[in-house]
Amino acid sequence: MMSGGKSMNEQVCFDDVRILHESNGLAAVYKPPGIVVHPDRTGDYSLVEYLHDHYGGEWYVLHRIDRPVSGVLLMARTRDITAQYADLFRQHKMEKYYLALTRHKPPEVSGELRHWLVKNERLHKAIVVDEGHPHARLAITRYRILAASEHLYLWWLQPLTGRFHQLRAQLSALSCPIRGDIKYGDKRTNRHVGINLHAFRLRWSHPTDHRPMQVSADPPPYPEWLAFEKTISAL
Repeated sequence: MMSGGKSMNEQVCFDDVRILHESNGLAAVYKPPGIVVHPDRTGDYSLVEYLHDHYGGEWYVLHRIDRPVSGVLLMARTRDITAQYADLFRQHKMEKYYLALTRHKPPEVSGELRHWLVKNERLHKAIVVDEGHPHARLAITRYRILAASEHLYLWWLQPLTGRFHQLRAQLSALSCPIRGDIKYGDKRTNRHVGINLHAFRLRWSHPTDHRPMQVSADPPPYPEWLAFEKTISAL
């Protein structure tokens, strides 16, 4: 169902949206690649609109996933839960883990990336700049290479900051753009919609009773991800 005459890219399949976990006003949702989270200037049908149309009630987005990226997205069903979890994100108490595929390997197989980024509004892109540049913000990401095939490298990424397009810009700065991400320097788009960046896991302590919480979702079943299925399933 689509409301208000909204358009939708024919490659995008909302049937792949699924609720991974829901309890006490919190929901973890799997977002397929190519779906915009909030209504935006494109007018395309959004994840928030889909959830409202199919499940009813309110759906408050607690953090962002870029349109071409797949993975786990936390949503609140009430304003009280929104406030509780906004504090967790603001205090950097929410651990986020991503998987990525690149055609090139970095100089080191593990490490910590530190770059200063500026958002270019006209290009809708993050630009790496020197420290001290006006409006620059520090982006920090831990990474390691989990596996390699003949043509691809599988990355494990833990962003410690939440900058705009952080992972896409930082890997591009290493001359390792994410597969399919032509905005950040990859040589061609993927045959399927989206890029090979996947929000794999979120981990946190419950804001009231401090229980350890975790939710994960496997990448979409595209051939390039399935090539690393054994490695990913062991994570």
